[in-house]
Amino acid sequence: MNDNHRFQRYSQGIYLYAAPCFDLAIAQWHDPETRHRLTSWQTPSDLCLPQPQSMAVRALARWLLHHKWGYPAEEWLIERRSSGEPFLNREGGLPVPHLSFSHRGAWVGCAVSLQGTIGFDLELPRKNYSSLTGSEHFLSAAEQQWIAKEGEPAFLAFWTLRESFAKCQGEGLSLALAPVPRELLAARNHQVTFVWQHKHWFCQQGRWQELFWAVTMSNTRDASLPI
Repeated sequence: MNDNHRFQRYSQGIYLYAAPCFDLAIAQWHDPETRHRLTSWQTPSDLCLPQPQSMAVRALARWLLHHKWGYPAEEWLIERRSSGEPFLNREGGLPVPHLSFSHRGAWVGCAVSLQGTIGFDLELPRKNYSSLTGSEHFLSAAEQQWIAKEGEPAFLAFWTLRESFAKCQGEGLSLALAPVPRELLAARNHQVTFVWQHKHWFCQQGRWQELFWAVTMSNTRDASLPI
């Protein structure tokens, strides 16, 4: 899927992808102007984080929430569950969106949604990569066939889908390595909706510039998630 026309540059180094059921922001946090812009969205609690990428992605999340709903940064408290999953706290009883982070190299990204739980992942090509190294231990036969044919691009597409699927359920690497619904893998370069374990799922995977990215959402409503 060519996403070049879907990502819009908001300012230097910050890009938005607006979809009916989620919002996604990606930023080049290494860029000095971008880093300066994001610094204004940090809170004192961010300064305790060990990695600059972690500080940048939380600032990006608050920027996206403000851009989308107009709430001040200080109203959003970003915490982590025991599993490591980030979540939002906000006073006043107003709806709190679900969010998911990812960062690789010079890039950080945040996806948010009010329509269900969401998982987001982004990946970059690697300089020293063997497309099949270790993949036989967790990838399906169909995935391995595509990787054997297309190499690293296919691997990164499937991996971002698996990671976003795991994050959507509040789990980490172990679930990403487990068997996944075949419908999820059909979302490579596409959008799909399906029902699995009494939930409605929406998955989308694409490539933009050098980045491979994927979003997975789920809810328990009677109607499927909108595309």
